[in-house]
Amino acid sequence: MKKNLNKILYYIFPAFLTGLVLAVLMYVKQYAPFGGKGLNWMDADIQYLDFYAYFKDVLEGKNSIAYTFGKTLGGTNVAVFSYYLSSPFILLAVLFKKTNLTAFLDFIVVLKLMLSASTFCIFLTGRFRDKIQDGWKRTMVLILSVSYALCQYNIAQSSNVNWLDGVYLLPLMLLFVYQLVNRQHSGWKLAVTVGIAILFNWYSAGMDCLFSLFWFFLESAIKREKSTRNIPDSCGRTKASGTKYSGIKNFFYYIISMLVGVMLSAVLFLPTTGALQNGSRGSLDLGGLKELGFRGSLVEVLQNYVYGGTSGSDRLALFSGVIAAIGFLSFFVSKKTGRREKRIIGVASLFGILMFYWNPLFLLFSLLKRATSYWCRFSYLNIFLLLFVAALYFLSAEKEKNFYLPFQSAGVFAAIIVVLDYTTGTNNWNHVNATAGMALVMGILLSSSLFIWYQKPKKKRIVQFGLTAVLICLCLLDLSYNASLLMDVYHSEDVDTNADYFYNQQILVDAVKEADSGYYRMSQTTNRNQSTEEGAGTANYNESLAYNYWSISGYTSSPDDNQRVFLEHLGYRENSENYNITNTSILGADSLLGVKYVFSPYPIKGLVENTEFEVKNQKKVYQNPYALPMAFLTHHPVDNRLLDNLNPFAFQNSVYSQLLGRKTELYRPVQYEIIQQGDVAAGTPLVIQISIPEGNYSLYGNLPWNSEITANMDVNGQYTTRYACWGSESVFYIPYSNSTATIQLTSTTSYDFDYSHFQFYALDLDQLAAISKELSSETPDQFSMENGAVSAEIANAEKGDMLFLSVPADSGWTITNNGKEIQADTLDNCLYLIPLQPGRNEISLQYHVSYKNAGILVTIAGIIGTVFLAALGRRKTAGRRRKASCHRTE
Repeated sequence: MKKNLNKILYYIFPAFLTGLVLAVLMYVKQYAPFGGKGLNWMDADIQYLDFYAYFKDVLEGKNSIAYTFGKTLGGTNVAVFSYYLSSPFILLAVLFKKTNLTAFLDFIVVLKLMLSASTFCIFLTGRFRDKIQDGWKRTMVLILSVSYALCQYNIAQSSNVNWLDGVYLLPLMLLFVYQLVNRQHSGWKLAVTVGIAILFNWYSAGMDCLFSLFWFFLESAIKREKSTRNIPDSCGRTKASGTKYSGIKNFFYYIISMLVGVMLSAVLFLPTTGALQNGSRGSLDLGGLKELGFRGSLVEVLQNYVYGGTSGSDRLALFSGVIAAIGFLSFFVSKKTGRREKRIIGVASLFGILMFYWNPLFLLFSLLKRATSYWCRFSYLNIFLLLFVAALYFLSAEKEKNFYLPFQSAGVFAAIIVVLDYTTGTNNWNHVNATAGMALVMGILLSSSLFIWYQKPKKKRIVQFGLTAVLICLCLLDLSYNASLLMDVYHSEDVDTNADYFYNQQILVDAVKEADSGYYRMSQTTNRNQSTEEGAGTANYNESLAYNYWSISGYTSSPDDNQRVFLEHLGYRENSENYNITNTSILGADSLLGVKYVFSPYPIKGLVENTEFEVKNQKKVYQNPYALPMAFLTHHPVDNRLLDNLNPFAFQNSVYSQLLGRKTELYRPVQYEIIQQGDVAAGTPLVIQISIPEGNYSLYGNLPWNSEITANMDVNGQYTTRYACWGSESVFYIPYSNSTATIQLTSTTSYDFDYSHFQFYALDLDQLAAISKELSSETPDQFSMENGAVSAEIANAEKGDMLFLSVPADSGWTITNNGKEIQADTLDNCLYLIPLQPGRNEISLQYHVSYKNAGILVTIAGIIGTVFLAALGRRKTAGRRRKASCHRTE
């Protein structure tokens, strides 16, 4: 019992030190919960906080994972859940309020890094269990475990906290690969770990699984190299009978174990693959494997191994402590290391570097998807390999005759980074010199410790442990300093403003929902962390999930392409592959989509301010009097071939014309004149004057562009916004008070606008009111709409009638009319148009998660397979024990 307790404490101690370091750093640097900073950098701030707020509602039964109308126009959130939210750590969100989610994110980052330290300790202890026999080696295990937890990747990618599940599960997966190669189990442990990894985060699990294949071949090569020298493995075996086929047999068990592991995860993984099929994000870029070039210079790996080093599209940062670099170099320099072993590890190390720098391997480990941001998504794999090589040296240190070697390696490392910095002219002297200086000090201390522990073993234990304590403290200082520098880069300073925003926005949404319990969507012209003064772009489009309302916005890694294209046709521009720009209100489009309320800091002609609601987050509540119901009857079939999708205003005209059965021009082109052609070299802006017709109109513009120029647009002196760039809208609203309006556009980048293709249109609000009244007059007699279930009753339909539903088409919907399953038409391949029978129609739509039942069955089969592997392993273990007993008897 005491032995087991000591073992547990041994595994926990690296986690404790990791947590202590991070807690001190967060306190000193004033990170949440101690201050106003947080690790919610980039996507963590843009997406994750809103997803956590959404998941809190799911846990409270207020929202759904299977289907939610809060995701853009509506869709399953299974893929969002499995990518962002399936880690068990997310359940801790119940302990935090929505206003305190930054502290929650910081908290789970710390927990995951602590767990990473423990699992790496478990790996080293299991992998080198016969070698860790004294205080020096236990110290090395402790230091290398903390180094893994506080490595460059883990701090830099703390904003992508969902990927960190792969970091702490990787050591366990590779330990079980090692044990399988050395026949310590039949693969069931590997299968279980693979299944858990995929369930917790399939993306990082995919990278782990790929790396495990490489690791299988590495461990097999190491085992074969040892067997040629008759060095016993961890089970005391050398050249056993059947060695010729043992590698093939082990590989068979490896493949079976991996397949069983995937089967275990099928209950979630199969529905995820089904959800990803709705968008291009589910496709694979196999063609990229033919691009055989390199991404940068391999030398930069050494040059960038300094304090504060960051990764980029063509550079890799692997800093995990100077002790790791010293151990890595010492392994190859040491005479105690065999040549064959050096060759094997050398080839493996080269492969590890090529994983990033050679395009086919980079694409492969990016899971066959081109990474356009967060390029080093898998660099923790490279760091793991680096620390493993360092462990090969340090955990065999008793064989080292040259106790000066660590200092010599430190000198070589210091010289390399200084010379590279000088010759390349990066002028990163402060960080380079600090890293080099620390390496020299660390080298002296390591050599001294080696000498005391192994050359002078009779020295007093107090001297040995004194040096060990100093070494631990120095390594913690080394790792802490680098972590501190990275935290200065990868952080946000909006904790307090986020808390205020979450609080006020929830009040605003709840007030509207309490006052109006009907079926409708809401939209807004500004979002969290978007500057209204500068007109900055935003990607914060998940607020409908965070505050639980139906909207037209959404930003996830699993979007529905049909919805994105439809919104693009309506004028809400697609921004990359993930979302549409919806930070304006295109009144004709919003009315069609049932947007009844708009939150905006400024008025938009046609919307009516509702003064019953308080102003929150500088936003007033405006009501759209033209909003169509979420379901209404139309007497005319829709021919999608007649929809004009090249011009958003003409497209809306054609949509309304199809629904009404007659030609309608809600939007009418207005005359404009180029007053001044822009000249970037001269610094003169492009000036456009628009003539506004008499009548009740709302005015919009659209300047199609061929390339991003990051222009600044002044719209009639009323507001400014960025244009023709990332995050900017395409269609924009033009406020006016006179018979003309002026648009000024300036840019420091040359542009080639086709002035004849500019689009300026006036929306006839009187005609929109008449059309809205006409279409809204025929609604179902009974109607119900909730997440995953829609029903409608029409008492007296006529032949040719169609039921328009503001519900996006999805293969998961089962549609029945009077109890019989039917197929529905769509408007522009997006919203449902359901054909009706003459007389009474009872329409029902029920959403079923694709592959859910199949996933359950496959998981059950995976459990059976795991039990079979475990039983097989137990039988083999019993057989080996009987053989060993017979040998001892003889």
